[in-house]
Amino acid sequence: MFGWFRKSVSGALGLELSPFGIAVAHLSDESHGNLVKADCQYFEGALESCHEDVEEWIDERGLQGVDVQVVLHPALYTLYFVDRPDVEDEFLSEAARWKVKDLVEGPLSDFIIDAFAVPEDAYRGMQKKIYVVAVNRVVLEEHVQLIKQLPVEIKGVGISELADKAILNVLEGDSGGAALLRLRSATGTINLIDDGDLYLTRNIDSSVSALESTTELNRSQVLDELLLEVQRCMDFYDGQLGKGAIRKMLVAPTRLESTFFDTHLRDHLGMSVHTLDLNEAFEFPEHISMERQSVCFAAVAAATEQRGHLM
Repeated sequence: MFGWFRKSVSGALGLELSPFGIAVAHLSDESHGNLVKADCQYFEGALESCHEDVEEWIDERGLQGVDVQVVLHPALYTLYFVDRPDVEDEFLSEAARWKVKDLVEGPLSDFIIDAFAVPEDAYRGMQKKIYVVAVNRVVLEEHVQLIKQLPVEIKGVGISELADKAILNVLEGDSGGAALLRLRSATGTINLIDDGDLYLTRNIDSSVSALESTTELNRSQVLDELLLEVQRCMDFYDGQLGKGAIRKMLVAPTRLESTFFDTHLRDHLGMSVHTLDLNEAFEFPEHISMERQSVCFAAVAAATEQRGHLM
């Protein structure tokens, strides 16, 4: 989305910026059978505090000069769902600024604004919609300056909802509509994607921390709340967007040792529910745990998006 464009050198590098930690992932140009060779790591702490560790990781793997696609953690931006301005695509982001001027928390000049449209076949002739991304200008520019001190070239800066599309195509193939449930430590997101396009993204209150902290007595209530939020998104996708029923629920890796919520969703939604495993599509130097996958998922998705641009 937000562009700082450079020429690619070798392979594809993804980096997720987060207030809590920095994840980096590299996808090689090489494959072993059907598996792309990959590597990833997570460094706890803000970029200022782990900058040297990230640089060392890059240097050790000889990735100097490789293009990096940066993806922002949802804590670093706000996503608004608004009516589309009546302008051509090339003027969409500028027009979108005035759509959110009364929604952002502060002067509009404090934010970098970008936008992307919902596919044409959504809303069945009703008012067209767009998603507008607002990022604090100072925060983003400070992070970009730190990344520029790394021995890599910034290809672009985007958001996780859009990076998810690329990794789903690798892990699941382009086989019709799918819902991706991403539960982070304190937040959750549901993305509804069809034919490589994002139709709907919703933040939900369910999170890994909520599932971890619940007692056996309260677990059913927490799971039912998650189920209700998922079902509302499904109903909106079917009823308001007219896209038909979602047949497949994909769950991004989490640090939870048990996937008890997968079973709950499967039993009550009446559809296929499958937890994604990065080991099934990428060849890492060693088998990586679900916990490590959970913190590196967005970085791998960003690298996958970047690799797709290079092919």
